[in-house]
Amino acid sequence: MEREHDIKYNARNYERQIAFARAFGCRRESIVGGQYQVKDISLFRRNNKIYASFIEKGGRYREAPCLASMQPIIEKMFPNIQEREPLTKQQFQELYQSSQYYLFDRYTTKIDNHAFRHEYARNLYQELLEQRDNSREVELYRVYDKEILREVSEALGHSRLSVVVEHYLR
Repeated sequence: MEREHDIKYNARNYERQIAFARAFGCRRESIVGGQYQVKDISLFRRNNKIYASFIEKGGRYREAPCLASMQPIIEKMFPNIQEREPLTKQQFQELYQSSQYYLFDRYTTKIDNHAFRHEYARNLYQELLEQRDNSREVELYRVYDKEILREVSEALGHSRLSVVVEHYLR
């Protein structure tokens, strides 16, 4: 949804940042200005899927999957993404300290980045729902598949399903 302050910037100047936020549902501080803003080593591949590592709000570590619809765009923007196994928070911190290359150097606050987190949550839920094994028994949380909701919650860096339902999927 476009808001009044969204029209006061030139979106072409931030195409890469916006694409990244849409692809991974990251917070603004992860793009620019945060203690752990994304670097080249934040991106990695596993089983032909791209992920981004983040340490965000409250020092919580997460590895967010790229939306399938955004993967070709991310691959074009960052062609040298390396294969990597999952890391612990401590392993990521050590790797992070060894890199000097930040992916982005600016990102205006006029962009409603939180809207991209909403979009990411809805799209990831839909992607996972389409990939779901229909032979398994589905346990619901309100009207949502609880197992898929848990995956979306982890990808966003939350631990409570109610936060995802109330703040992102409604």
